[in-house]
This record gives sequence, C-alpha cells and structure tokens, in this order.
Amino acid sequence: MTITVDDAQLDTILAALRLYQSHGGLTAMPDEIRDLATNGGSDSGLTLAAIDSLCEQINT
Repeated sequence: MTITVDDAQLDTILAALRLYQSHGGLTAMPDEIRDLATNGGSDSGLTLAAIDSLCEQINT
C-alpha cells in the first residue's frame, strides 16, 4: 500500500508510533488500540523493534 501524506500528517504518524513504543507497545495498550494495531486480532501487531524500524524507514 502506498499513501501520500503532508509534513504535518507524517509528523503525527511518527509521534503516534513513538508514543505507542514508549508506552510498551502492544501488550500495554488498551483493548481498543490493540484491536486497531492487530486488525481485530487477525495479525500479531508490531514488536517494539519493528516499530523502531518502521520509524526509521519513514524518516528516510
């Protein structure tokens, strides 16, 4: 999937990912956020390392 975002949107996505990461990732999230992050449990979600990698990819 490819999406186009402006600078403010990109900044918000990165901030949200870093916030998610700083709070301990998937296991520390409320059920509603866990459901979003795993597509209702149909996938495993991202590890903290995978979130870090994604942030690095977005920043390049």
